[in-house]
Amino acid sequence: MCCLQGQVRLAKLKHPPTELWNLFSGSNPLSVNFKKNIRQYNAAFAFTSLWAKIDYSVLTANGHGPYTFRINGELYHYSGSLIPDDENAPTYTQIYINDEAAQRDARMNRNPNLSPELIAELQAMILCDYPYVDIYQQALWRIMETPPEQQHNVYMVIRSEQAED
Repeated sequence: MCCLQGQVRLAKLKHPPTELWNLFSGSNPLSVNFKKNIRQYNAAFAFTSLWAKIDYSVLTANGHGPYTFRINGELYHYSGSLIPDDENAPTYTQIYINDEAAQRDARMNRNPNLSPELIAELQAMILCDYPYVDIYQQALWRIMETPPEQQHNVYMVIRSEQAED
């Protein structure tokens, strides 16, 4: 694939993990459930929520083409506190700092209609292949080694340059 008359060449995409490939290709018995609920599975494993200022003047979902919306300004990914407060169940990155059983339980409590077997399979794949899990677990470790009165001053920033795609 190329653009700008061959001036830009995109690198070949890395092949997805076998477990994910099998779900998309239909060779996993749970593929139908995965494809039917793919947005909910994606949300169950999200590290952040999306935030942006949406321009509603171009919003379309009336059946006359694909769903379209326009964003004004920058797109943000919000993760909130790494440690949930006592009144709320863990969400987003807060789920990843727990042991595997607690992670699975948190996802199933928030998504009772999803397959527990598939939640466990996807979770194992992410814990094995996704580099940010370790970063969040390290952040928790750093918070726990900080005196309680100073823990509110501990924060983590994942930054990318605005000019990068």
